[in-house]
Amino acid sequence: VVALPQRGGAHTVQMDAAQQRARSDGAVGIDFAWKKTLETELDRTPVPATLLGAVRPMMQSVDNADLARLVDIIEMQTAAWRRTNHFRTIGLPETYPEYYALAIYVYTLESPSLYATVNKEMFRPTTRQAASGAVSQGMRNCMPYIKLLDAALEALPPSFV
Repeated sequence: VVALPQRGGAHTVQMDAAQQRARSDGAVGIDFAWKKTLETELDRTPVPATLLGAVRPMMQSVDNADLARLVDIIEMQTAAWRRTNHFRTIGLPETYPEYYALAIYVYTLESPSLYATVNKEMFRPTTRQAASGAVSQGMRNCMPYIKLLDAALEALPPSFV
């Protein structure tokens, strides 16, 4: 149970985890301790040198066929983008790392669904190991990809933001 400020006053209300995410008045509560834990974990995570290096840890918990399909998708998308000069067509500078663009692209896929894997870990009750102030192994496995996706979005030119 967490005490969060109410709108329009200094009093607080006790909320469980589900209520923190969506209050009945439409306001969204922020768990600042969890936010700080995730920021610290993300700061400790280096930007992976490859997209596969970023997704491989989080794909441990899914079917090997999904990882093989993801590898195929990455290879086919890379070939298609190179064949069509995609970066120049959409106005990305040639210096923008190709694997950054691929990290953003694969986040949008329905199958295999990386965003579903990340979100499932993010909101799984066991992800927050409050007693130790740490995150679950499943969440830690997602951190390299989250770090890469964050770096990819940060590196986009202003015209893409």
